[in-house]
Amino acid sequence: MKKINLNIIVSPDRCDINDFITIKNIIKSKADYISVELSSLYPSDVEVEEIDIDEEPYHGEPSLTVCLVDLPEFNPSGKLLMTKPINKIKQYNTFKDNNINTPLTAMYDPNMDFGVFDQYIILKPYQSALQSVKENIFVLPVDQVSKDRKNYDVPYIIQQFIDSGDYPSIYRAVVFLGEVLYLCKISGTIKKSGDVIPVDFNNKNSPPEIDTHEWDHNQLVYDFAKTISNAFPDSPLLGVDIIEDYRTGNLYAIEINAGGNVWHFSSHSRSIEYHPYLAEKRLNQYGAFSVAADALIKAARKL
Repeated sequence: MKKINLNIIVSPDRCDINDFITIKNIIKSKADYISVELSSLYPSDVEVEEIDIDEEPYHGEPSLTVCLVDLPEFNPSGKLLMTKPINKIKQYNTFKDNNINTPLTAMYDPNMDFGVFDQYIILKPYQSALQSVKENIFVLPVDQVSKDRKNYDVPYIIQQFIDSGDYPSIYRAVVFLGEVLYLCKISGTIKKSGDVIPVDFNNKNSPPEIDTHEWDHNQLVYDFAKTISNAFPDSPLLGVDIIEDYRTGNLYAIEINAGGNVWHFSSHSRSIEYHPYLAEKRLNQYGAFSVAADALIKAARKL
């Protein structure tokens, strides 16, 4: 087997680097012909080197660099797969181009024709950072939006509302190099009352920690998450959000997070500060680190 160079670049503000030391060791035990170099923006471990974006480490040998940090000026030799944010409209267009079922989505314009949407819509900011603030997201009747035709201080996206049932739910998957590392159904605990709008969508005081998490394997959602990932072949790490219409059973791709902030096994946003007890569930559901190692081996073999 020919020698292959694999460079993995991470950042400690997005993960525990020990996760990738474990993955590196799994690769070494399974494929000793792959030479793995683990680099970091801010190394804190003797096994991890500091990344030099100007270095050309490989010459004349097949090489793959998987960079889980957005480094615009980084251009190593060989093949590069790098996490980069993808705006919601580009995501929508990519879904449509790949025949992936997704809710009708557009940039909000107070003068647009709202009749193309169903009875209810979601309004959320175009900027991803603002979407993390619940007060910025609204579920509203189309008639009301059409009547008000409000102007907003920041650009907004309007999206068809998909009713997921009495308790609003979403499937969240983390997909690495086309392989699902974990898949979880997250549901609210506040039941909607007689209308299609779940009351907690517009209740800004409902805390996320009251959500329930289900870990039963769902093959249809699992396969759909992989199909979504295949539409973004240059994005090595994706957080994929999927909704199931409770009336039809149809699955919809809502959005992907391709910016590198979704290593939920040890990221501060998901495992340490938010839901510490979920880290073990995510890790053990499919054997995430072994799956990640196998995915890296598979990607390296394609060179």
